[in-house]
Amino acid sequence: MKNPVFDKDLTALLKNCENIDLDPIVETILGLPSQTLSRQTGYQQHAGDHRAYVDEIVYEITSFGGHTLANMARGHGVAYADMVNDVAEKLGVNADDDDAVATLEEKIILRVLRLSADSMSDDDRIALADLLALEAEISGQALDTDVDDADDDL
Repeated sequence: MKNPVFDKDLTALLKNCENIDLDPIVETILGLPSQTLSRQTGYQQHAGDHRAYVDEIVYEITSFGGHTLANMARGHGVAYADMVNDVAEKLGVNADDDDAVATLEEKIILRVLRLSADSMSDDDRIALADLLALEAEISGQALDTDVDDADDDL
């Protein structure tokens, strides 16, 4: 692992995760042909205990966010916040200059959900709305079901 970007926000977030939360991230990384995680000492010594090699996971994520040749030239990938901003821009999400990464992530999720809902049948949309209402009820959060108003923020 060469000179990784120190991404304090992403590192702090992943260090607070449980191994079960990191499982899908690691599985996704390992499924990519350009990954180097499986060759990293931390992974090899602690496979399954993902919290023990969070720095290597962050390195992989930030490396995927940059162009391979550019990463090689600068010796590291790009910051997670820059990747989130790029995704938001590509999806046409209205981002304010002062939006936190978490806020942009929420807007991205809502945009993807909206794009998916647009291509669903009415029955599928109703099933999705029911599922979201159930999830909101379980988590104790109010659910804004007025999708048209939510689009104004995207």
